Amino acid sequence: MPTLGIGIPGTQAGVIRAGLYGIFENKHTHKSGADGPTPPDCPWAKEWQGRCPYFYELERVSGYESLERRLVVGWGKDGINWHKYLKNLPVLELLPDGRKLPVFEDYLEFRLSHQDLKELFAHPDAHRDWRSALESVAGVYLILAEKTGDMYVGSAYGAAGIWGRWEQYAKTGHGGNKYLIDLLNSDPDYPGRFWFSLLQILPKSFTMTEVIKREELYKRKLGTRAHELHLN
Repeated sequence: MPTLGIGIPGTQAGVIRAGLYGIFENKHTHKSGADGPTPPDCPWAKEWQGRCPYFYELERVSGYESLERRLVVGWGKDGINWHKYLKNLPVLELLPDGRKLPVFEDYLEFRLSHQDLKELFAHPDAHRDWRSALESVAGVYLILAEKTGDMYVGSAYGAAGIWGRWEQYAKTGHGGNKYLIDLLNSDPDYPGRFWFSLLQILPKSFTMTEVIKREELYKRKLGTRAHELHLN
């Protein structure tokens, strides 16, 4: 029987929601748990390979590509379950074409590449859950330069919140910041190695002074490799 996987849980008004990752079919072949492959960035590879007796080899079923990451279904009460059989799952929403990112879950549980940012702002209607979440808060954010390990700490405030500030990074790669402008002048491809995440969310009612005070605190916590993102 075809399997719907992997669920990407989220909640709205008490309903567990899941975005369609793909439709897969079990070909009734498997490997031992110790030999089972896991994705390179899987944080639970050792646990899965040590505790799972079998890894089943699934084959993606073609014909559903246009629905992947767009179809949102009700997941039931067992939100921890990573897959469901393809039956009796209520369709909650079909997101507009252009959806690339999973359903928004939590402010502190993600990191986005620069390409992810460009997808968000190229298709804002398809990512309206992300837009709604990021527009509704101010906060302190981190840009990690993967190549060097340097960290760039910035803050966002004002009517458009985090969304409005990150839009500038999506457009330019540097967001008008002197450090990043200099970095991009030396290597124009560098934004492809930036990772964006949130350190703390704050109410938009906070003043610029209050938000920047939190930004300074995180810079002190992260140490000498954390640069402050002033506008050029």
